[in-house]
Amino acid sequence: MLTQIGLNRAMLRTVATMPSAVTARKHFFARHIASIGKTQGRLVILGSGWGGLKVLSGINTTDFEVVMVAPRNHFLFTPLLASTAVGTLEFRTITEPVRHHNRKAIYHQAWCDGIDLQKKEIACAPALPGMKPFNLSYDKLVVAVGSYSNTFGIPGVEQHGFFLKEIIHAQKIRARIIECFEMASEPNITEEEQWKL
Repeated sequence: MLTQIGLNRAMLRTVATMPSAVTARKHFFARHIASIGKTQGRLVILGSGWGGLKVLSGINTTDFEVVMVAPRNHFLFTPLLASTAVGTLEFRTITEPVRHHNRKAIYHQAWCDGIDLQKKEIACAPALPGMKPFNLSYDKLVVAVGSYSNTFGIPGVEQHGFFLKEIIHAQKIRARIIECFEMASEPNITEEEQWKL
């Protein structure tokens, strides 16, 4: 039948040496690739901070299925966070949606609770209320989750201190500053009490 459609001998040799669809599929699944449509598999990025965003912006989405898992759906420019706390900048000016950096990537707003290195799978707990936990398989994993503020074991710091790592922290600081000014302007407060504020 191949000779009937006019193929020459060189083309016949090429067709004969090509792997069949069944062989290609077996090879594909033997590599344990989590993503069927991409040649390099699924790349999972944990975190939407500086490191995660750099990888997300520069990754080739034709070779990888890119999935980002992070508890916030935006990038936060943390050096300007203090300026938002005192009112120099508005909060929206230092955030940028993660999806703008790579429109072909998939995003899940969730926490990574565990990594199974043998199964190449991560356990995720959604950051949104009412959603169910899920597992996500990967071929390559980028861990760029950042860090928490250190209290150095000092009692009471976590309950009474003001941290400055997220927008909600800057909002709390701004609210406290305004509250202190309002309390200081009350008519029954003494000058000594104003200085304590």
